[in-house]
Amino acid sequence: MSKHQHLQVVPARYPARTAGAIVALFILAGVVQSVAFNPRWEWSVFARWFFDPVILHGLGQTLLLTLLGTIFSLFLGGLLALARLSSSWLLSTLSWGYIWLFRSLPLIVVLIILYNFSYLYDTLSVGIPFTGLSWGAYQTINVLGQFQAAVIGLTLVQAAYSAEIIRGGILGVDHGQVEAASALGLSATRRTFRIILPQALRAIIPTAFNEIISLAKGTSVVYVLAMPELFYTIQMIYNRNQEVIPLLMVGAAWYLIITTVLSVIQYNAERWMARSVTREPQPSRWRQWRNRVTPLHPTEEISHVRSH
Repeated sequence: MSKHQHLQVVPARYPARTAGAIVALFILAGVVQSVAFNPRWEWSVFARWFFDPVILHGLGQTLLLTLLGTIFSLFLGGLLALARLSSSWLLSTLSWGYIWLFRSLPLIVVLIILYNFSYLYDTLSVGIPFTGLSWGAYQTINVLGQFQAAVIGLTLVQAAYSAEIIRGGILGVDHGQVEAASALGLSATRRTFRIILPQALRAIIPTAFNEIISLAKGTSVVYVLAMPELFYTIQMIYNRNQEVIPLLMVGAAWYLIITTVLSVIQYNAERWMARSVTREPQPSRWRQWRNRVTPLHPTEEISHVRSH
């Protein structure tokens, strides 16, 4: 028998924490009761519209805008970040100017300017500037419709923030890694994509997903273009039937679902990236909760203390 078997492990007690949890539960119960049993929330109207085909079509447009805005803004933001870190003063200055401009302009202003771009330029042509050589000219009003203006506007603004996020992640990589890669004779491209970016992703992913979540909610601003995304669709419905609160709750619920799914993806992406720095994978939320609520066996507690 081990000489430690007679030891009794007494868990620490936190009365203030317990009291705070009880108060928080009472407040939460009061809020839930007031919302669930107040007939003015009109939950029957909420249930009737939640899966309505018109709402689902608007939801699809919101998801499509989020997907395209994320892909294009990350691609453009990556190029801007690399240009910002370039040794070329011209590329660095141009990249800084772009980031300064589109971080300064509100999204709604950019969207309205793009939607009225045909007033400034009748046609858009593809060719060599300052020469008469052109491969095609198109009517601006046919090129920049509602959807195109929304995607371009979201991309232009979001890319400025993505560029700074990516640049910060790259700068967070230890400079010794870059020097070691250079000493091995790796080219700049291989150093960037094989050494720097994989390590920078651990710092980029959390902030990048925050921006993606903001982008998903920011698509509601596209209503100024009269594009039938989720918020504009809901707005048109409640302007017609005057059922404002339940329809706004439909939109809030769908936005909550979108952000929850993105948060779950972010959490799993962070766990996957953490494999390169930890010998064991980070425990899941369920395992972390079980570790908190399930007390350790005395022998487990002693071995845990010994291992430290």
